[in-house]
Amino acid sequence: RSFHVTGVQTCALPIFLRRRCRHRSRSPRRPPAGVRRAGVAPRPAPGGAAGDDGAGGGGGSVEWVARAGSTASDIGWSVAVEPGDANVYVVGQYGAAMTVRNSGDTSVATLGYTGGTNAFLIKYGSDGSYKWSANLSATTGAVILNSVKCDPGGNVFVGGQYNSTVSIRNKDGTVWGTRTYAGNAQNGLVVKYNSEGSVQWASRWSNTVETQQSVVYRVSVDSESNIYACGYFTGTANVQNATDIAYTGVTFTTVGGNDMLVAKYKQDGSVATLQSAGSTGSDLPLGMDCSGTNLWWTGIYGASSLTAKHANAASFANTLALVSTQSGAILQSNTAGTVKQTIRFGSVTQSSYVRGVCSDNKG
Repeated sequence: RSFHVTGVQTCALPIFLRRRCRHRSRSPRRPPAGVRRAGVAPRPAPGGAAGDDGAGGGGGSVEWVARAGSTASDIGWSVAVEPGDANVYVVGQYGAAMTVRNSGDTSVATLGYTGGTNAFLIKYGSDGSYKWSANLSATTGAVILNSVKCDPGGNVFVGGQYNSTVSIRNKDGTVWGTRTYAGNAQNGLVVKYNSEGSVQWASRWSNTVETQQSVVYRVSVDSESNIYACGYFTGTANVQNATDIAYTGVTFTTVGGNDMLVAKYKQDGSVATLQSAGSTGSDLPLGMDCSGTNLWWTGIYGASSLTAKHANAASFANTLALVSTQSGAILQSNTAGTVKQTIRFGSVTQSSYVRGVCSDNKG
C-alpha cells in the first residue's frame, strides 16, 4: 500500500510525495507531529517539508516526488487518491503564476494568476505523471482550496473559501462560471469536477449579514457517492445548491460565535441535509471521514457545552461539557443526518483539539 503527503518546502513550493508502506513485525512508530496518513494532508510544518520523517524513519521508500510553485508563497493543503485507478489529486493556494512539474521534475503546465491568492487542483497518475490541472481565482482578495476527495466514478470534489467573486475554471483554462460573494468575510465553496477536469457544478455557503462568514474545511464521499462538506458558519446557515438556490429544508442559527456545519449533497449538487453543532463560544470543525453508513466529524469548541443537532434541527440528547478553555470533539452521525454519539477530549490545564479522523471499511 502507498500513502501520499503534501506540504511546503523551505522555499515555499508545494511538494507532493508518494511513499510505499513497509509492513514490519515490530510496533509501528508514531507518525511525526502534523502528519496524517491515509490520504489526508497535514497542515505544513514550519521549517521543512510536511511529512518528512527523516532518515530511517520506517515510513517506507519514496516512490516519486512532484512539485509545483511560483515566485510567491504557495501551499498544498490536501491530497486524495482515486479509488481503483489510484490517480492522485492535490489542492492548495498560490500567489503568482504557478509552474506545475511531473515526477521527473519537468515543467508540464502553467496556471495563470489574476492577483491576490488563487487556488489550484492538480491531477497526477499513480506513477507521478501529470494528467491535468485547473485553477480558481477571485477578482480581489483570495480563494483557497482546503480539501479534496474522489468517488469511485472518478469524480473529484473540492472544498474551500473565498472573499470576492470567484471564477471557476476547467482544465483548459476556460471559465465554467462564477459564484458571487456575500458579506465582507469568507464564503464557503464546494466544486465538482469529472475525471477529465471539466467542472460539473459549484455550491456556495453564503452570508446574509456582512459580519458573518462561512468556510468549508473538509469534503468526503460515502459508499453511495453522496458528498459531504464540513465547515463553520456564523449567523444563519445559508447553503446554496448547484443551481445557486438556497436550501430551505431546515434553518440553523449559531448558538454563539462560529458553529460547525455539515452539508450533504447528492451527485447532481442538490443539498440533501444539513447538520450543525455549537456552543456559546467559537467552534471549528477540523476533520471528517465517511465510511459505510457512518459519518465522523471532529473539531474544537470553546464555551459552556457543545450541542449537536440532527438534520431535522432537533438537538441530540447528550451535550459535551467544556474542560479548560477549549475541548476537542468527535461526532458520529449516520448518512441520513441522525447523530449517533458524541465524544469529548479535554485537559483541565490545556486546550484540546481533534484535528483529523479516519474510519475503516466497517464505519
